[in-house]
Amino acid sequence: MIMLARKWRPKTFEEIAGQESIIKTIKNAIQYNQVAQAYLFSGPRGSGKTTLARLLAMAMNCINGPTILPCNQCSSCKEITSSNSIDVIEIDGASNRGINEVRELRELAQYRPNRDRYKIIIIDEVHMLTMEAFNALLKILEEPPGHVIFIFATTELRKVPTTIISRCQQFEFKRLSEQSMKERLSLITQHEGIVLTASATSMLVKASEGSLRDTLSMLDQLVSYAGKNITPDNIISLLGFLKSEHRMELAEALVSGDMSKTIELLNDFFEKGYDPKTIYFDVCTHFRNLLIIVACPAKRQFLNLDETEIISLSAQAEKTDMLTVIRILNMLLDSDYYMRHTDQPTIYLEMLFAKVSQLKKLRLFEEAINKIEQLTPSLETKTAAAQDGLLTTMTQESERKTKSSPVEIDPFIKQIKAEPPAIESSPVPEEPQVTIYKKIIEIKPFIASLLTSPGQLIIKNDLLRVLLPKNKELFKHDIEKGQYGEVVLKVAQEILGKNMQLQVELIQNMDLDMTPTGSFQDTPPMKTPKQTNPPDTKDPLVIKAAELFKGGIKKD
Repeated sequence: MIMLARKWRPKTFEEIAGQESIIKTIKNAIQYNQVAQAYLFSGPRGSGKTTLARLLAMAMNCINGPTILPCNQCSSCKEITSSNSIDVIEIDGASNRGINEVRELRELAQYRPNRDRYKIIIIDEVHMLTMEAFNALLKILEEPPGHVIFIFATTELRKVPTTIISRCQQFEFKRLSEQSMKERLSLITQHEGIVLTASATSMLVKASEGSLRDTLSMLDQLVSYAGKNITPDNIISLLGFLKSEHRMELAEALVSGDMSKTIELLNDFFEKGYDPKTIYFDVCTHFRNLLIIVACPAKRQFLNLDETEIISLSAQAEKTDMLTVIRILNMLLDSDYYMRHTDQPTIYLEMLFAKVSQLKKLRLFEEAINKIEQLTPSLETKTAAAQDGLLTTMTQESERKTKSSPVEIDPFIKQIKAEPPAIESSPVPEEPQVTIYKKIIEIKPFIASLLTSPGQLIIKNDLLRVLLPKNKELFKHDIEKGQYGEVVLKVAQEILGKNMQLQVELIQNMDLDMTPTGSFQDTPPMKTPKQTNPPDTKDPLVIKAAELFKGGIKKD
């Protein structure tokens, strides 16, 4: 028995699902004799890359070709379909990845095709080639023989060198939509006499994650398991999905914050043999559907669920709100990487769902910040009043002591004391970052916990750099792109009178003293040089000072 994925591999361009723009481009190139000598097809698995490569080879080498309608009857078409053509070389990049294999391929490309018009070389998973093998391909890709067409296919375009990409026509295959996959699946099941309900079709399409080949492979399994009448329960039993009522019950426990019920349900599912990762992905999908119901209840076509499940979801949506659903979904998706790679999925899932069930008890970060900002002005007022009262008390005490015990001044000191000439001094202007710092603290007092010194602001041309300690990395985004960053940038532009750009930098050690210009001052202060001129021994002030301190006058 031939597997469905092979039996129903597209034999014409029109049968390829979900890649309309790419198909149109390739067909036009064939019709107008504009076929390139190297193509690179990239995209997710099961999206039609290798199939299109074979169809292009058939179109170019068909007895009626080049044509956009290969006959599928001539010896060339049949051999390409069965992977037996001597002029269409299809190799796997994973098992033929070395420079020696590529050299042999390059030598083979120099010879003309044995029978067909073109020698077509298809390399699947081309990203698996070594860098040396890619380098060996460069020259022949740049100036290939006229009878050779290269077609590369890959699921990881980022691993293909840009020097290879620039020498090819590159097409990005998109993940197949659920609708196009359902249409193709419906056509196949009708011809094969398989009965598949709408709900079962949706579950099968979702499980394949956009890969039509995976869908047909799972359909083969289901036919072997349950025959040609397939129900949702068959899919749940074979593929390990949660039943609809189980998902609803678990989601209800998470939304209501019932940790005990959540842990109890999880362990019940584990005992029944459900995979922790399958439970996780099912719950993520459930909350995505719940978000759609809460956010746009009129767009139920986005759900691809049967009416019974939509009614149950709508009832659950009435018991919660959008913010709660978003917070739960966000926490679940933040754990996606760890859930996929953990060695203890059961324990990790229990811990994750326990945290999610307690999410209602956690106050939002924005609420905490607003509360702090509301309390800050009153605290500052009280602190200022206390400081004023303390200063007044200290001043009065100082004045009382001064009046009660005046200081006696030596008559000689009175005699030589001279009033220095009065010099009118103008106020020293503040550094601009000091002014900016004061204004920012005045508008947003909370920023004082992040910016403790004007030295954390550095102005250079049209750039304002804000230096933060490494342990404040959590607030980097708030200052760089959040509401605090808007305040900092607005104040700087008002004071400097020009447009500025904001850049936030994290500094490992902020223990060093910072100058007003924001540079670190870690050099020791300069010592005052010793006086080289000897003291004047005849100066009456020097003589009197020596007598007063009972000392002598020493010359250097």
